[in-house]
Amino acid sequence: MCVFGQLTDSLFKIQTFTNSITHIGESLGQLAAPAVEFQQRMADLSAITGVTGEDLERVGEMARQIGKESGLGAAEAARAFSVLAGQLDAPVDDIGFILDKSATLAQAAGLTIDDAVNSLAATIST
Repeated sequence: MCVFGQLTDSLFKIQTFTNSITHIGESLGQLAAPAVEFQQRMADLSAITGVTGEDLERVGEMARQIGKESGLGAAEAARAFSVLAGQLDAPVDDIGFILDKSATLAQAAGLTIDDAVNSLAATIST
């Protein structure tokens, strides 16, 4: 094989390797995106509510569980928790209970989680 052919073959192998590394990086980024979004939602929730430490960890567990059971996903459940906490002056566990019922209402009535959360919060606060 001539030198030009060897060089072309080597460049092709380098390009293939580089493309593989790029795809791996993109895949890892996609895998991490839900976790990053959840952590951001939890940070937002903490900033809105002042909940920190063990209480924040408990809220995170509730959001994960409700998100899993309802199909909302943990990040969306954490966001909905923030919406509820902003509307109700209630203990964390009570807000978690209301969020769970909001998810059930959303599924049963074909509502968005925001509509269900707002409906229950309005009902409770009146």
